[in-house]
Amino acid sequence: MIKVLLVDDEPALLEITELYLESRNDLDVDTAPSAREAMEKRKVGEYDAIVSDYQMPGMDGIEFLRAIRESGDEIPFILFTGRGREEVVIEALNIGADFYLMKGGEAKAQFAELHNMIIKVVQGKKTKEEKERLFHELSDLYKELELLYTISKISTVVGKSLEDILQETVDLVPPAWHHPETTCSRIVIEGKEFRTNNFKETEWKQSEDIEVKGTIVGAVEVYYLEKKPELDEGPFLNDERQLIEALGRLLENITDRKMNERKIEHLNKVLRSIRNVNQLITMETDKGKLIQRSGDILIEDRGYFNAWLALFDEGRCISSANSWFDGRFDPIRETLERGSVTSCGKKAMERSEIVVTENPMEECVDCPLHTVCNDLSTFTIRLAHMDRTYGLLSASIPADLAGDLEERGLFEEVAGDIGFALYKIEMEGERERAEKELRIANKQLLDTIDFLPDATFVIDKDGKVTAWNRAIERMTGIPKDEMVGQGDFAYAVPFYGERRKIMIDLILSQKEDIESIYDHVRREGGTLFGETFVHSLRDGTGTHLWGTASPLYDEDGEIIGAIESIRDVTKQRRAEEELRKGEERYRTLIDDVIDDMDVGVFILDSEFKVAWINNTMEQYFGLDRNEIVGKDKRQLIRGRISGIFEDPDEFMDKVLATYDDNTYVENFECHVLPDGGREERYLVHKSQPISVGPLSGGRIENYYDITKRKQMERAMTIANRKLNLLGSITRHDVINQLTVINGYCEIIERSLTDPRLIEHVRKIDNSRESIEKQMDFSRECETLGGMGLKWISVNDITDKWASYADEENVSLQVNVDNIEILADPLMEKVFYNLIDNAIKHGGDVSRVLVRYEITDRGLTIVFEDDGVGVPPDLKERIFDLGYGKSTGLGLFISREILSMMGMTIEEMGKEREGARVDIGIPAPNYRFPSE
Repeated sequence: MIKVLLVDDEPALLEITELYLESRNDLDVDTAPSAREAMEKRKVGEYDAIVSDYQMPGMDGIEFLRAIRESGDEIPFILFTGRGREEVVIEALNIGADFYLMKGGEAKAQFAELHNMIIKVVQGKKTKEEKERLFHELSDLYKELELLYTISKISTVVGKSLEDILQETVDLVPPAWHHPETTCSRIVIEGKEFRTNNFKETEWKQSEDIEVKGTIVGAVEVYYLEKKPELDEGPFLNDERQLIEALGRLLENITDRKMNERKIEHLNKVLRSIRNVNQLITMETDKGKLIQRSGDILIEDRGYFNAWLALFDEGRCISSANSWFDGRFDPIRETLERGSVTSCGKKAMERSEIVVTENPMEECVDCPLHTVCNDLSTFTIRLAHMDRTYGLLSASIPADLAGDLEERGLFEEVAGDIGFALYKIEMEGERERAEKELRIANKQLLDTIDFLPDATFVIDKDGKVTAWNRAIERMTGIPKDEMVGQGDFAYAVPFYGERRKIMIDLILSQKEDIESIYDHVRREGGTLFGETFVHSLRDGTGTHLWGTASPLYDEDGEIIGAIESIRDVTKQRRAEEELRKGEERYRTLIDDVIDDMDVGVFILDSEFKVAWINNTMEQYFGLDRNEIVGKDKRQLIRGRISGIFEDPDEFMDKVLATYDDNTYVENFECHVLPDGGREERYLVHKSQPISVGPLSGGRIENYYDITKRKQMERAMTIANRKLNLLGSITRHDVINQLTVINGYCEIIERSLTDPRLIEHVRKIDNSRESIEKQMDFSRECETLGGMGLKWISVNDITDKWASYADEENVSLQVNVDNIEILADPLMEKVFYNLIDNAIKHGGDVSRVLVRYEITDRGLTIVFEDDGVGVPPDLKERIFDLGYGKSTGLGLFISREILSMMGMTIEEMGKEREGARVDIGIPAPNYRFPSE
């Protein structure tokens, strides 16, 4: 049904025209008696056409038409007028009338023509609108196709990166939308954004995910910057929904292809790096140059963006190199040189596979290099070969390639190649060192043989002389030049006057009857020892000769010759008789000296039988040496120990253990109980194995009397207890009185109004608080030295204060291995005072490091922080009583505790570089239990 607005100032004409036009049931006519009223009706109603008279009061038909057209309305307009002036018609058509019809004539034909005009003009408009719609659709389709084609075209340009394609794409999107002037767009790929210059997020949004290989990697988004008229589809056209979907699929293909291209390009770069590293391996023989050049090669083609390598030896960094970092690597180098590694390095040193850090900017905030790894991931791996770890390799790559298994495999391959190169350099160095050492050893051997005091010569496996030293030249009168190279037993002629086999030949054959050649001979393993008398030497007077012959082996364990040394022992044999004669005299002298020592002595043979004890030992234990010497010490301990010692079982376990494993020094205290003629004593038992002499394999046990020291310690302990009790009672009474003073001060202060009197009362209260602090200090001092010294683990002490440091947001780092110190239990308070002092007075402290150093003076426990440090003029004052912002007792007490144990404390830091407090511990007061 066509809706028509009929306008005429003649009521009768309006009525008849309405009846005629609606008679065919295809027109719905609404009437208005004037142009003004027609304008109002158009505001509230929708019409498909207007039929208007020309001459009307107020506003004629031409003015009515002009007003409609000036408002931008293109509604079909038919001028139905009784005036036929040509100028009226021309003006109406010029303004925008679609038709005009003259009133008059036969009514049926006139109204039929008007009906047809209305049908024709309305259908004509609809046809025009349809054409325009089709034109717009074709234009939009062209824009869409042009957008997709242009994007496809730029994506195929050689060398154009994905980032460039996405930026160009985002700028091409708005012109393809229905309202390009108020359209903006954004593409997000793997966290990277590409946006138009006018981009702004609004509530009018279209988006499409970009998915690659089943994973959403980003999205394309289109926004209207202002609200647009709502269409049937919403703020965006259905075609635009289809377009953004097609754009998403196209970007998926382009992204996938470009990622593959980038991956292939990157893998090619890595393969070139591996090839170049392999070429380097074949030529480079210096480890430092190898790791530096390897790092340079890895980043030359930007296969990796940066790299660093470090070599270690027994946990200590011996060399490091970096590529691209330059000065930014210095903090890492300093960390490595201090014996620490990065968090990724620690993980890599504990495993064989690669360690991947996908987002160093968030995961490695404590690493000095994390700020240079934006949009990158890192690979870290051990440099190792055949279970031998040489160091670390770390490199950065694009984050989107970090998860690729092939990429990881290539990195592991290049690390393996570098590890093999380091192994090869090491092996080559060892081979060269071995060859050099062999040459030196051979020369040293020949030189040593030549200058040996004993007459010595060497033969090869064919029996030819290869060495003939100066001593044998002097003994035989045969020079080296005449003997070296001789075979057929020529070396026997100077001794026996004939060519014959001697002891050295038995080494090569080991089948001869050696007893026929030497008077006294024995074999120990492959070595022979023998002695004989040779009549032909010493101008025929004869000589006693003692000799030893041993085989010489090559590196495969094959005998390649033999060496024999000969010694003239004539003087020794003559002197032995004289020594035997004087032996008893000297033995008596030694026994007398040891008998008079203040130290008790037990000497045991290799079967742990008592070889000798001194008089002091008899007195200590109430023993009789005539009953003890020759007896098995183990049986003596089991049979006689009961009743002698306060803890006989502990004594027996410790002493018998030294006989079961006679390799170590034992040292412990024991308490001898009084009984009849035996006095009460405190002794230190110290025993050690005998490794040389006729009693080799036995043991010597010494007992040192510490009874007087023990008695003095006991007296001091009793005195300390009495003094502590007195101090405790006195302090209790004083504290009670201070409490009374505090109560009265509060009562008085409530009743006073005079400010001066109130201030006096507060001063009294301040004095009372000062006295309480002094009483607390006296209680701290009472315990000094009263608990004795114990072996205390440094790790156990620092573990107690770790949670306190965490609560203060301070990192407590401890690197003290397994050190134990002999100290008063109050050592824990010293450690707490130092950690608390650093946290509270060090300024903006984030880290406290506890470590150790071994110096010629003993052990130093070092406390370091990264705070403001201590000015030089305060380094000593901070240990004074009362100095500081609090009570001023912490560091003073710490120094007092340490001084009582023979330890020292000093402030050794630099102002503005952090505080450093060193605790000096003398050598006897520390140990490493596992050693």
